[in-house]
Amino acid sequence: IDALDPEDLTRAEIEGRRQVHSIVGFLRERVQGFEKSSLAGIAAHVGVRETRRIEGLHTLTEEDIVGGVRFDDAIALGAGPMDLHQAGGTGISLWAPEHPFEIPMRCLVPKGVEGVLVTGRAMSATRSANGGSRHMGTAMCLGEAAGVLAAQLAASGASSQQPAAVAGAVRARLRARGA
Repeated sequence: IDALDPEDLTRAEIEGRRQVHSIVGFLRERVQGFEKSSLAGIAAHVGVRETRRIEGLHTLTEEDIVGGVRFDDAIALGAGPMDLHQAGGTGISLWAPEHPFEIPMRCLVPKGVEGVLVTGRAMSATRSANGGSRHMGTAMCLGEAAGVLAAQLAASGASSQQPAAVAGAVRARLRARGA
């Protein structure tokens, strides 16, 4: 769906509720202990994981994750499963990388935009890489790293378009904080 289109969001709300009720029925019929279960509630609005992401100085790819690519400016590790929901369907592709993977600082820096950093699921990543990097633990690490990067850029007067100028200091500060 296009989460920026109200008609698509309406369709997603309807389909999401249909799927929830289908799952409840499945649980009652097929999973021991759920025979008398009832649905207590669901979220007020459908959760949309993907809308738009920035194009950063580096775009994290599934190949980076699977290949265990090492980055001189790595500022967080991802370790969550790669969960990709099928567009237009109800299926999911779910697998876990063999090892934690590095996320470079450059993924937080929008290409050509001075003084702006992004983090979490808005970072520069392909759709598949976003499926493995948007988990809460990783998002918290990226948020801390973005804050440290912003402070270091401000203190040094360096351009956000040249994060390599402060990469060592950012990584040292994160390490000192126990990140």
